[in-house]
Amino acid sequence: MIPMISMAPPRGAILPFGGKKGYRGYALGVLAEILGGLLGGVQDAENPTINGFTLIAIDVSAFQPLSEFSALVNDLGQYLKSSPPAPGFTEVLVPGERDFHIRDERTRNGVPIDEATWQGIGKAAASVGVEWKL
Repeated sequence: MIPMISMAPPRGAILPFGGKKGYRGYALGVLAEILGGLLGGVQDAENPTINGFTLIAIDVSAFQPLSEFSALVNDLGQYLKSSPPAPGFTEVLVPGERDFHIRDERTRNGVPIDEATWQGIGKAAASVGVEWKL
């Protein structure tokens, strides 16, 4: 039996949500361990920092017409977004939507970089002879 491994002591699996009473995320964690570790062939109790990778391709058309599946996914997204937002939020987001908003905002206005990082970039450029105008 190959144990699920953690990145640091104590040995064992990454804990699910909820602490001692928690179980949320446990099945998803086990599935990720199976797909990324066992199926990916990189489960190694002696080197727990190895990351595995598994790619699964699903031919949706083997189950139903793509147009029907697309309509169902769209309906699900609309259903999720029709939920009232939590207090302090203006909308319900579907997975990935926040990242799309950030990408669009940064495409319009650039990527924010704090002053310390900007200065570090300038120093690194100068250290290799690249002219850097701050």
